[in-house]
Amino acid sequence: MDIELLYFAGCPNWTVAQGHLAAALAAAGRSDVDVKLRAVETDEEAQAMRFPGSPTIHIDGRDPFPAAADSYGLTCRVYSTPGGLAGVPTVDQLVQALTRTFQGRCNAPPVLRRPLKSAREAAHVSRGRAVL
Repeated sequence: MDIELLYFAGCPNWTVAQGHLAAALAAAGRSDVDVKLRAVETDEEAQAMRFPGSPTIHIDGRDPFPAAADSYGLTCRVYSTPGGLAGVPTVDQLVQALTRTFQGRCNAPPVLRRPLKSAREAAHVSRGRAVL
């Protein structure tokens, strides 16, 4: 699992998000996962990477809280939480996002380690019954 916390230095909420991520990983039983910090330093960089604001969290390259904004830049991001708008998602929201990612990996189709030998074998793989 790859978790990245994108931020800009002037954002007061990125360190809070870092703490929430650590607590969520612990609650999900994944304290072994490292969070990579990535500073976004210029507005040009923010535009190029479609950075919706700080802090932004990516789990396996995806934002679990997609922003509806069409504008990108060095701004503070706002999240919808059960308690109202906030500068970071709650620990519970992060636990749910992590759990969805874990479950998605468990339900993913099998990874083939060798080429298929027949159409019958391909049919079994497509139905999730591969014997590899």
